Amino acid sequence: MSREITPEELEQYNVEETLGYLSTVFSILIKRKFNNLLKQGGFELSPEQFVVLATLHWNGAMSLSEMAKKTFKDNANVTRMVDLMEKKKLVARKKNEKDRRAVRLVLTDYGQQVFEQALSHVVELKSMYAQNLTEEHLVKLKEMLETMIQNMFKAED
Repeated sequence: MSREITPEELEQYNVEETLGYLSTVFSILIKRKFNNLLKQGGFELSPEQFVVLATLHWNGAMSLSEMAKKTFKDNANVTRMVDLMEKKKLVARKKNEKDRRAVRLVLTDYGQQVFEQALSHVVELKSMYAQNLTEEHLVKLKEMLETMIQNMFKAED
């Protein structure tokens, strides 16, 4: 439920100082830098594809719709991305033993190798954005972001 904005609030509101704007800018910049690091490292891998590899590494096999949920992408986008990744032999679709119509997405051995090699660039990326921040700052920021994400999930209901 929205309320009327007062003229004073309107006058004070600067979009460039909002959490939404700042988090969007950070997301764009980190994705751009990660993409560059992957290219410089000789990887034919986008940041989004890395997230798919990481998700499979940490969670194991899953359906395409589960991957879409975990990565906040729509099913069509995930399907296109997985098609490309399958051609690169990074992932494979495996039929479910119990339900032959169901397909599970799995990380290939090669995909696991690529994930582990690309992970060094994630560490490099963290050292860039974490400059002048203590580990305590980073932990607190992560906790706050997790809380705000949970608040937004609740707001969707």
